[in-house]
Amino acid sequence: MPWWEELAVRIGHAVGLATLSPEIVRVLLYSRAMSVAPVWQSSDEQLLADLGALETPLHATWAQMLAVVGEIDSRGIATAKGYGSTAELVRAVARVPRSEARARVDAAADVLPTRGLDGASLESRLPETAVAVASMPSARRMWR
Repeated sequence: MPWWEELAVRIGHAVGLATLSPEIVRVLLYSRAMSVAPVWQSSDEQLLADLGALETPLHATWAQMLAVVGEIDSRGIATAKGYGSTAELVRAVARVPRSEARARVDAAADVLPTRGLDGASLESRLPETAVAVASMPSARRMWR
């Protein structure tokens, strides 16, 4: 196991989670390295490199979040927990505005495969986007 995955497990246990995704740990480590010098002192090239380095794990974390939101929606957890909709549950748990919560639920519905009444897997609404999202390393782990 790479050192950053071991660190993810240790940090996760310390904060009461089973683990943190390795992508999140890489972002935390990278942002700590960036904070040594003020951003305003960085060259144009360094700022562009920093942006690119931060964006990749952000996309992976987004794909992982969509998988979780989609599964919450498919299981009907919101209703079981007393919420009127999955968007209301996401708004409360993730502490995001109602519009952002709705956008997350809609995005999950657009890119995740769904199940029919017979349990068979149905293609997502946006299959090409789904392929791109599913190609993210954390999404592959979540969508097995």
